[in-house]
Amino acid sequence: MSFSRVYSAQTHLLKGKIVTIEVDITKKTLHAFTIVGLPDKAVDESKDRMSSALKNSGFKSPKNQNQKIVISLSPADLKKRRPVF
Repeated sequence: MSFSRVYSAQTHLLKGKIVTIEVDITKKTLHAFTIVGLPDKAVDESKDRMSSALKNSGFKSPKNQNQKIVISLSPADLKKRRPVF
């Protein structure tokens, strides 16, 4: 099991809000790629961009290794907009 945490920010009205991004990769399971935490459609479509970037950079694809990937964007009550995430 692999776990990672990074921080980002998003503007909300006239202030910036810290967004915590946590990624969990579980091996030896059926392949799944899930983004949770109120993402909009542009954030949800980033799955395809990440998959393409991994493939073209020479890394092994999690899909080929049957890994389950869960990406959590918190706080969950803040709508994550635009593909910056």
